[in-house]
Amino acid sequence: MASTQIIRVTMFKFLKKENHAAMLEILREMTRTAVKVYEFLLYLAFIRAFQASCLLTGFRLVSILTFYPIAQDGKPYILSIESGPTLDDSNPNCNFVNKTIFKNLEDMKYYENECAAHKRLKARVASELAVEGPPTTVYYTPILSVSF
Repeated sequence: MASTQIIRVTMFKFLKKENHAAMLEILREMTRTAVKVYEFLLYLAFIRAFQASCLLTGFRLVSILTFYPIAQDGKPYILSIESGPTLDDSNPNCNFVNKTIFKNLEDMKYYENECAAHKRLKARVASELAVEGPPTTVYYTPILSVSF
């Protein structure tokens, strides 16, 4: 049976090895707050200026746009995260790797484009940690999976 899980691997090149511990702490924080949330629009209309004769000739509708978050099942949508520094410095492009597993492509796309916790992670990495260039990210669905 083919897997529908998505494995996403991101590789970073931190300029300082001390940033590895800081990155692990940022990732720990994200895992506590990464919950899939949908937002929907609620339109409210108010009617104003009715004439005394109750004719509807003088009313005006005003729409107010409001967002209400709703959690998906109240559960995290990331299946697992594994992160850590590489074991050697032989790769000049990478010294820290993060592997994230999602149930499906939809959840991974949500993570990349909408997840508030992931947006905070990216902002913190960019502002607090010295990173050489953008991280390299790949994702795939396993075709072969063998356990011994």
